[in-house]
Amino acid sequence: MKLDLPVYCEKQPGERGAPATYVVRPLFFLEPEQRRDDLPRAMTALAAKLRDMALESSRGQWHEPLAELAFAPPLSESRVEVSIEHRKRSRKLTFFLVSFKVGEQKLCMTPKLPELFFAVARGETAEQRASEVLARYFRNLERDSDDSPDPAEFALTGQAWLSSLELRVDTDLLFKPPEQQKQAARGEFQVKGGLEELQRVGRCLDALYPDEIGRAVQREPEVSELARALDGEEHRPVLLVGAPGSGKTAIVHEYVARSCEARRLGRVSQFGVWLLNPQRLISGMSVVGQWENRLHAILTAARERKLVLYFDDLVGLFKAGQTSQSRLSVAHVLKPFMERREFRVVGEITPEQLRVLRELDRSFADLFHVLHVREPHEEGNLTILIEVMRRLEARHGCRFDATVIPAVVELQARYVRDRSFPGKAAGFLRQLAQRHRNAAISRREVLDEFKAVSGLSVEFLDERVKLSRDGVLRALQDEVAGQDHALALLADTVALAKARLNDPGRPLGSFLFLGPTGVGKTQTAKAIARYLFGDAGRLLRFDMNEFASPYAVSRLAGTFREPEGLLTSAVRRQPFGVILFDEIEKCHPDAYDLLLQVLGEARLTDGLGRTADFANCLIILTSNLGVREAGGGLGFSGHDDKDAPAYIKAAERFFRPEFFNRLDHVVPFGRLPRLETRRIVRQLLSSLVAREGLGRRKCVLRVPPPALDRVARQGYHPALGARALKRALEREITQPLARTVARLKGHSPTLLTLAPGQDSLQVLARPLMSAAPRDGSLAALGELDAAEAHELVDDALEQARLTMEKLRPREAISGARIEQSHRAYFAIKAQAEKLRKLAERLGRHSLEDSSRIGRSSRMARHTRRHRERMEYAGQRAWRDFCSIEDVREFLVQSREEGQESEGQPSGAIRNLLGETALLQLLMRSAPRQEGRVVLLFESLNAALPPQSARLAAQEAEVLREAFELAVRELDVRGLSHAKALLVEGTLARELAPLETGTHLFIVEGELAPVAVTALPLKARQKPEAVLNRLRLARKRWWTEGGEEPYAPGPVLRVIHQSGQTLDLRSGGITRSEAGVGARRSYLLSALPLGHGEEE
Repeated sequence: MKLDLPVYCEKQPGERGAPATYVVRPLFFLEPEQRRDDLPRAMTALAAKLRDMALESSRGQWHEPLAELAFAPPLSESRVEVSIEHRKRSRKLTFFLVSFKVGEQKLCMTPKLPELFFAVARGETAEQRASEVLARYFRNLERDSDDSPDPAEFALTGQAWLSSLELRVDTDLLFKPPEQQKQAARGEFQVKGGLEELQRVGRCLDALYPDEIGRAVQREPEVSELARALDGEEHRPVLLVGAPGSGKTAIVHEYVARSCEARRLGRVSQFGVWLLNPQRLISGMSVVGQWENRLHAILTAARERKLVLYFDDLVGLFKAGQTSQSRLSVAHVLKPFMERREFRVVGEITPEQLRVLRELDRSFADLFHVLHVREPHEEGNLTILIEVMRRLEARHGCRFDATVIPAVVELQARYVRDRSFPGKAAGFLRQLAQRHRNAAISRREVLDEFKAVSGLSVEFLDERVKLSRDGVLRALQDEVAGQDHALALLADTVALAKARLNDPGRPLGSFLFLGPTGVGKTQTAKAIARYLFGDAGRLLRFDMNEFASPYAVSRLAGTFREPEGLLTSAVRRQPFGVILFDEIEKCHPDAYDLLLQVLGEARLTDGLGRTADFANCLIILTSNLGVREAGGGLGFSGHDDKDAPAYIKAAERFFRPEFFNRLDHVVPFGRLPRLETRRIVRQLLSSLVAREGLGRRKCVLRVPPPALDRVARQGYHPALGARALKRALEREITQPLARTVARLKGHSPTLLTLAPGQDSLQVLARPLMSAAPRDGSLAALGELDAAEAHELVDDALEQARLTMEKLRPREAISGARIEQSHRAYFAIKAQAEKLRKLAERLGRHSLEDSSRIGRSSRMARHTRRHRERMEYAGQRAWRDFCSIEDVREFLVQSREEGQESEGQPSGAIRNLLGETALLQLLMRSAPRQEGRVVLLFESLNAALPPQSARLAAQEAEVLREAFELAVRELDVRGLSHAKALLVEGTLARELAPLETGTHLFIVEGELAPVAVTALPLKARQKPEAVLNRLRLARKRWWTEGGEEPYAPGPVLRVIHQSGQTLDLRSGGITRSEAGVGARRSYLLSALPLGHGEEE
């Protein structure tokens, strides 16, 4: 049965720049409705839904629902503007109107109100009648219900039009009543119709036409041969043989598309091509004989309706259906039908799988007419990809520039060997188009997409970007201690692959790591996986002592009965990675024969003929061979290379020459020097800090250097190496830490400091508190009205006038000798002039307007006593920060809420009063001699990149540029992850201590606090002296105990790694990197501000 169904289509505009949405549904029904951002996809999805509805309706005894669905009179469309009154408001709305005739009567309706039909009388226009009916309809709705819908919901907001869908529904000529319920009660399996079973387990490729089906380019000979074989009278099965990606599926799709086009023109009557999967054929079948009955019903329907059955997994047909009691498979049932050629069959297979198929059943394989699909030549491949790109641009609205195809072809040819052109490049182009809809795509997007797939960095992939071998070595040395020779060989391998001078037919590199336990062999494998592929999870590890029997070794590549090989399936899923075969000497010798193919040709085939490609893998084998011959010395010792020949000689004796010669490098690992223990402990601490328990509770672990030394001493063991260090870390740090963390309540940020105990380390928990504004500071004053602010400015300017009178030079100033009083005079004069101009620019009227903007109605006209009791904006922000679970979301939420807060002066008044506070500070400091202060910046979370240098640079910039203070960096020794600045100038003693406290950075979702300590210097005192005094005080605390000296202070600011900053004293937040101006305002808000308000 052929149905031509009317469809209502609407294009709704997207919100906030989002792409438009296409909504399609049957014209006379609200369901089914499909929403997509692509019209062809929406129409295809709707066609599938309507086809299912039509088939379901056709199986009933009565066909009234099918007749209603098939109602399709000649239609006309128009748009009408109607004045609608709703809730005492009159609006003009546009409605989409559809008109059609039933007999001699003209009827109209609007698709958004499918239940509302109205007739149009002779001499009356549809628009006039629609205005009257719609107005009355909404008026009645409002009268009958207090919660009537808004008429605008049914009006036209975007574009709308009518379309149609042509469906073919195959119905039974006679009604088949359902079986009696007693059969179901006895558990008997009732076979449904063959077409119904096909719809349940198969996929009709004709339903993809015209928008979802793929098309083949430059494959005319193959498509024509396939059409002759399938459309001929012989019905001989056809088998497309070609490498993955060569175009087998595209050829079948092209045949389907041409068949659909011919059927629309009436030249053929064939119903369609159905894709069947072996496992789907037997899914849900739990009783003996069920799947056989289903398959017989499907094959009968295919014979009667002249269907084409399409199998893309022929080898899987021999596994589907087999049980422990029966070896009967789907292929065995299918074979007699194919031999009689009762229906058409087409399959696709790779050459490797064809070999397996012939081994399983040669006569079954010989039933097929083989059609070879070969990879096109270079020119043909480019032509195909250009056509694919053109279609993707039309479908997804993207734009590929001229550099995309060469980059894609280059990357796919270099790194993807298990698939062929054009399929592997076309699939990659489709990924790009889907990810970058309605956007431009360049070579950079190609590299980024391939990086996301492979993990390889853009620096490694892009030949235009330099990759330093020394940089690779330094990155590896940051993670592995004491094995520079092994790391140098790995860095050479990376440089060789970057230069594309490695053999593309072999793995990236193959290494045999030899040495005692605990020297870093496995850690080295993790380090190169993290560097080369971006994630330590790219390391595939196989403990070879689990493969000590021939059967266990067969599990690596898989067998026909168990085809999912542990090694082959893992590499097919993740072809880019590091494969570690740990303790290789403990496996069965059959494993070495299996690895010969991997090391030599970078290929391994599983039991089903599927090939895993190892060309993008780094192969690492580890072994303890030779340790006993070297004298049994394990773990830590001096740098002594005398054991290396013993390791290599033992490996040569153990492995066969053909295996040993396939290794690129045999690397003896030296014994770790004792000096490296402290560095190893720090690396182990990094992994401890990364555990979930600390991050979820917003805890930061602070490890003083003496604590590291203690663990290094306790964990030193000459026979067990780094493993003993790990146990010492668990005993000395992890267990006390767990006891402390378990007692914590809530999620307030907490600083956990390791401190000396009686027998072991103890953990001191110090909650991080928000810094309150200083008494009398601008941030603490709260709400000030315009009159108060104006009075403070006037008082300050008058006091400045009097101070300048005292400091005014009485005689001409010589350039050779400028006294401190002269500097104070000119500084006060410049600041007073700046304040006066700012006040004049704002004016009294502007000040009043600004105060109204920032004033809270409930806080207005409060007295000073009320202000002292109010909660500051920074304290509210800190409370919100403590309550939020994901700290990464906090600054985003704070930024969206805005910069101004209740109880804080408006921006205009705040700036004016900040400059007033600075003027008052200059007057109080005159004519004081210049002061000197050392600012010490210490990163407290050693597991994250230290932020002390970043904060020190910011502070130096603001003090130097905003306040004209002299700032220089000091050499800090004996303090880890620290920076120090020497600040000199008139205001150094007043301004520098304002930054004393904790600055809380958010880095990669974790807390990275930086403690700032101000150390004032006496006259002629050297900066090194106060730093040394701090080191000695902490050393005494570590040995004697007591209260920690120079402990971190309260939190002043929260700073995201992107630069967004929240100042907790003032409550101000910046939407991007805080510049000099913003940081200057933070300091000014902390200055004391004199005022004359009465108590």
